[in-house]
Amino acid sequence: SDNYRPGEGTLLPLWRFTCDKAKRRQVTAICWSPEYADMFAVGYGSYEFLKQTSGLVCIFSLKNPSHPEFQFVTESGVMSLHFHPTFSNLLAVGCYDG
Repeated sequence: SDNYRPGEGTLLPLWRFTCDKAKRRQVTAICWSPEYADMFAVGYGSYEFLKQTSGLVCIFSLKNPSHPEFQFVTESGVMSLHFHPTFSNLLAVGCYDG
């Protein structure tokens, strides 16, 4: 809640990173870029393993929190992702179906 509570304080979000394709999906992985300190990747999938749907990878920047820089739809849910430590333009993505 955004209301101040005596003795508890309040916490307001600074940014909200969303996109329309990510609605009703669960965040399953997050990884910061090793080269660009303002950029990170978010993987979306489902932890309900009997109800798998397609996945999504969004690349966000702190410079533009209202819209992802890139979006990639995958055939199955994303379970993990990681930027290459040297070549930051490479992103490895692990999906539910392998």
